[in-house]
Amino acid sequence: MAVFKKWLESLNKMATPLVMRAERLTPTWLAVQPGAEAVRVPVKDISTSGVYLLTEKRWDLGQEFPLELLGEGFGKEVDPELHVAARARVVRHGEDGVAFSFVLPEALDPKLWETLINTAFLMSDYNHIVLAFRMLRTVLILCRLCPSSTKEVMAVLRGELDGPRTDAAIEIVGRAEEFLRLHDNAHGLQAHPGLVARILREGSWATDEVSRDLWAGLLVASCEANGAGESNHEYIDLMIHLTPTQARILVAGCTKAKEQMGGHMNAPLPTVLATPEEMIHITGLYDLSRIATDMAYLFHNGLMEELFDFSSYIPTESFRITPSALGMKLFLACTAQSGSSAEEHA
Repeated sequence: MAVFKKWLESLNKMATPLVMRAERLTPTWLAVQPGAEAVRVPVKDISTSGVYLLTEKRWDLGQEFPLELLGEGFGKEVDPELHVAARARVVRHGEDGVAFSFVLPEALDPKLWETLINTAFLMSDYNHIVLAFRMLRTVLILCRLCPSSTKEVMAVLRGELDGPRTDAAIEIVGRAEEFLRLHDNAHGLQAHPGLVARILREGSWATDEVSRDLWAGLLVASCEANGAGESNHEYIDLMIHLTPTQARILVAGCTKAKEQMGGHMNAPLPTVLATPEEMIHITGLYDLSRIATDMAYLFHNGLMEELFDFSSYIPTESFRITPSALGMKLFLACTAQSGSSAEEHA
């Protein structure tokens, strides 16, 4: 990631204009799945401006649809790490195939696109190619979520974060994209660039899977039809203070509460109990006093209903991990369930 960061940082020093004719590259490991087609089509060449597919099919000139760029030839029939969805338009029919021109989002910096494409298809090192593909996916997702401008968002990825935090931010965006696929109107959702930038900036500190899932869910919850809302800063402020252990306790408590409520989210929050053995399983900690301390932090941050009684916690038959109304609101937002059910606990 350190090497890749240098490539991104070099964009800030680039002053020469883009050449009129982009260099054509011939990656033998690349295939494309056009639109809703079920077959993968081999690639003759690709450049920053478009891609030429070897195919007998002739789509109509001017027709536009998504192209799935897929990596093959690295020991797997299709490598899930080497996958990018881009939009393209048919511009030319050739004797042996069809030429497409990439349709890039308006918010995408063309220099960034040029660097990422060249990095992905000029490099021979598998790990560098994977990094380039991951960044390509991330950039295209962010451009779709923030179509007006990604300047503030990209400033976070290109300059503010070190390698591990950049990797964490990319993972959060990728998980958010998976969650967005569950929304029927996902393509119409947008987010405020300032809110997205802050989620990536703060969420990039997360080192565990549970916390990153929560940050990804919060990114999804920050998407609206017009992308103008900035109402989730309160949740960001709460997430900043959650340790991995506290996040696991909160998720466990809210999940149990939701199950007990049976989908009736306007009902009073039920008491949620967990045995010491369950708490060890939830947290991965065998020190019950440490677990109790984390529960106390959750209470003082307003996310848990009851303060643990330290005077009688050993021995104890159960831990009360009942979330507060605020804790449940945070959970619902961060599990991509924001909206009416979350507001019912306001």
